[in-house]
Amino acid sequence: MNNIKEGSCKYCKLKFQYESLRGKSRIYCSWQCTMKNNYEKNVVKNEHTCWGWSGMKSTHGYGNVRRGKVKTTTKYIMAHRASWIIHFGEIPLKMNVLHKCDTPLCSRPDHLFLGTHQTNMRDMRQKGRMKGTFVKGHKTKPKSKDKWYWSKINSDKARQIKILLKNGITAAIISKKFDISKDVVYCINKGITWKHITIEDHNEKSI
Repeated sequence: MNNIKEGSCKYCKLKFQYESLRGKSRIYCSWQCTMKNNYEKNVVKNEHTCWGWSGMKSTHGYGNVRRGKVKTTTKYIMAHRASWIIHFGEIPLKMNVLHKCDTPLCSRPDHLFLGTHQTNMRDMRQKGRMKGTFVKGHKTKPKSKDKWYWSKINSDKARQIKILLKNGITAAIISKKFDISKDVVYCINKGITWKHITIEDHNEKSI
């Protein structure tokens, strides 16, 4: 016999009915409210820069948001995908949520955009994030961080960019010079990427 109970959603406060399994109570009316509550508990919002993340992280560096259980299995969604759903609605079929800022943990809505898998691969190449080479479907890792396949930025170029920025050269000029996006220059300038590269111990030669 069905055991129908009534509850009040912890997130949206709406009343809802549910079938109690093994006497357990539900505190959210839907997986969307579960996701929104867990997202907002862990997102670290900054006024002008990328949003941080204080919760669980995936092995690839993305934030993970718990979105509820299916039977006994806990389901998760990446934080930037959760942010897109919360701020813009459902993600269309076969579309990815991509980062303008190239920061995996960021879920700031104006730093995100939709694109296909092909768009994602092209974006990775343009931003110098395509890791490894592919031979007959097998991915191989390079011996050095500076030798990623398709990478447009290496340690020397990152240092050159930092010197140019210190000398007052704009991101627009630098992005054209190195054939990269202004977002990549922004991330280097803010220490989001290539943080370990410094210019103090090197002569600031003209480039």
